[in-house]
Amino acid sequence: MDIYKTLLNDELGRGEKVAWVFRWILYALVSALSAIVFFIQGRPNGFYGMVLCAGVLTYNLLLTYFIKNKLYYAWIRYVSATIDVLGLTFYNAFDAYYNSSLVPVTTATLLLYPVIIFLTSLRLDRKLIIFSTLMSIASMNILYILESPHFDPVIAEKIVSSDILGQVYRTTYVLLCGFLMLFIPGTVERLLKSQQDIYENNVKNYELAHKDKLTGLGNRILFDEQIIQTHDIALKNNSKYAVIFIDLDGFKGVNDSYGHSIGDQVLSIISKRIISVKRHNDTICRIGGDEFVIIINNISETDIIKNLCFRILDSIKKPINIMNFTILLGASIGVAIFPDNGNSWENIIKSADKAMYKIKGSGKGGVLFCENDNDTLF
Repeated sequence: MDIYKTLLNDELGRGEKVAWVFRWILYALVSALSAIVFFIQGRPNGFYGMVLCAGVLTYNLLLTYFIKNKLYYAWIRYVSATIDVLGLTFYNAFDAYYNSSLVPVTTATLLLYPVIIFLTSLRLDRKLIIFSTLMSIASMNILYILESPHFDPVIAEKIVSSDILGQVYRTTYVLLCGFLMLFIPGTVERLLKSQQDIYENNVKNYELAHKDKLTGLGNRILFDEQIIQTHDIALKNNSKYAVIFIDLDGFKGVNDSYGHSIGDQVLSIISKRIISVKRHNDTICRIGGDEFVIIINNISETDIIKNLCFRILDSIKKPINIMNFTILLGASIGVAIFPDNGNSWENIIKSADKAMYKIKGSGKGGVLFCENDNDTLF
């Protein structure tokens, strides 16, 4: 599982949602202000502001489908950034044309464009940050070139930032904002990679603590955790579960005759055979040298367990060919079912273990079901 990509996509989506919500708030507010300017103050720029906001909000409404379905395409990011920059630039242009041009051209640029660049940085796309920064700089400078001849000379003389040097300062400021925002994606990526490392280490430590090194099956620790969890679920859902104990017959002779290296290969082969016949959601663990246990959850009929046990038994009895040796093994299988054979998970384990040792002690092998005080042999 690539947790980094998952987290990165989540953060990218979160940034897109924030921009989407911000656009609703910003243009709803601008639309309300434009309505006041048009209907109360009687200024035509209010009308153009309402039309502009209606267009942007319509676009935002169309984005709802993509946001809800987590479809964060690259074109959405770039179109949204373009609309944000141009939308606010046009609004400043309307305000500058119909009212005093000094404030929209100077002060508004310092307030609005860095916010837009910040919103683009939340998309974790460096090219998008550069794109929105350059577009912001181009827009504010074109607006300055067009409107600076119309500055009120009396007010402009008193405000140093109204001259060309002030525009250079503003351009540098926006450029610096864009440059600083470029560090956000890298910072987020490092944090996400750190989370991935922590996750992978946790998974690795969990596997080391819960898995058998030889077979890759669960170990005794995992079995103890799973049986408690399975028991709690059965109590909650009023369902049944079974515990199957498997002990190989004749395995000691394999180690004595062929050595532990061959014995380890036999255990690995047997493990794979058991895995191949068990159900997908069932838990299989190796809890001893040649002892295995399976937890079968949410069972409805005993026949399901019986058929599974015989498939396991048949798979174990198949010849095992290693090097020039052909090895034949059997198995003793004991089964206990909750709640038929006990009212606690401890009792179920004891019942299954007892059934397994009882049939193994008889020297016959096979499958033995525990039924309260009586055992049923199959």
